Amino acid sequence: MKLADKFELSRGRALDDIEQELQGLRAELAGLKAGAVGAATPPPVASSWRYDATEFPFFSENVYALEVAGDQMKRWVGPEPRLSLDLRLRRDLRYRAEVRVVDIAVPGGEGGFQAVVDGELVPHKFQAGVAIFDIQDNLAAFRRGAGLNAALVMDEPFVRRPSDADEDRRILSFSISSVRISRLDD
Repeated sequence: MKLADKFELSRGRALDDIEQELQGLRAELAGLKAGAVGAATPPPVASSWRYDATEFPFFSENVYALEVAGDQMKRWVGPEPRLSLDLRLRRDLRYRAEVRVVDIAVPGGEGGFQAVVDGELVPHKFQAGVAIFDIQDNLAAFRRGAGLNAALVMDEPFVRRPSDADEDRRILSFSISSVRISRLDD
């Protein structure tokens, strides 16, 4: 039995990706035990991974409870119109984020999205219900080990604020069903 078989697997991660990560960690641990000095070799990086609405490990502060949307699950983003992804990515590699949007609270909101990486606006596109933007860090050499924040933000005019007559009192911007992060090869 492989060591990776003992871990509960999320739906988006392949067993081979987990085994590859474990091999890198084993090699790093062996180097530390042998008294190796200096920077450890970075562990191998999975080529892509996906989280669906039931598994959002890093979005819990600004999303509402899980809801059923037809044959899929979704979460509304709010009360702030910002979906933040606090990622621990190797900064010497490039990635693509794909956020599957199920609903937009205000009609016409497809053009109201902005993609932000570490506080800087980055180009993005919205097609077929998916917001797509690339994550790359030109300052990777200066920020080794630091976390990276990527966000999908909705412009304020497209945020639905409840009126006194509304039964649903939540402030809503858009709902999402999944996020996929893929490594871009040079």
